[in-house]
Amino acid sequence: MQFIGTCTTDIPHRLYRDDKACVDFIYYISQVIQVEVLERVRASSFWGLMIDEYIHEWGLDPNKLVGFGSDGASTMLGSKNRVVVRLKRDLNPFLTITHCVAHRTNLASSTAAKESNCKVVSDEVDTILNSVSSYFAHSSKRKAGLHSLQVPSLSDARKSMKRFCKIRWLSRSQAVCTLCDSLESVMVYFKSVVGRKMSLEH
Repeated sequence: MQFIGTCTTDIPHRLYRDDKACVDFIYYISQVIQVEVLERVRASSFWGLMIDEYIHEWGLDPNKLVGFGSDGASTMLGSKNRVVVRLKRDLNPFLTITHCVAHRTNLASSTAAKESNCKVVSDEVDTILNSVSSYFAHSSKRKAGLHSLQVPSLSDARKSMKRFCKIRWLSRSQAVCTLCDSLESVMVYFKSVVGRKMSLEH
């Protein structure tokens, strides 16, 4: 990684809080991407760098390709010179194209969640999930307190609350399941917190 050496030589003893150091660092990273990565992409002889490398690594014969599955991104399934178009043109015009079922399900559920009635519920659930997760994540004392209430023999045994991230769509299911499994312990914990605050106020 040449840019690291160059960066540390040209701007010694600077922290990332220095704006100039950050700009220089980003510049060197972009140079590596442009020179090394982009050149590899442009030199890709078939349908894309990742596909080419995968075919080479596994010793596959692209001429025997009969099906192709993807996440449905426009770069894959678009109508103008996209991966699928090139595969059909260069290899097999009868290629079977599959849009990943998991991705399609996520698209359907996220679109449905944008409807007015569903959106209110969906946003509220997301807020609760992330609020509970953040509350325990930012304090080892709180986390230990929750774990002390969780019963080892039950499904909530020492589970940490999961945070929901919109760009990681499987995380919503994990976060909901974790909170549901530990709901009784979480409720007991928050009741004890409220009780302590009320006793201090009086």
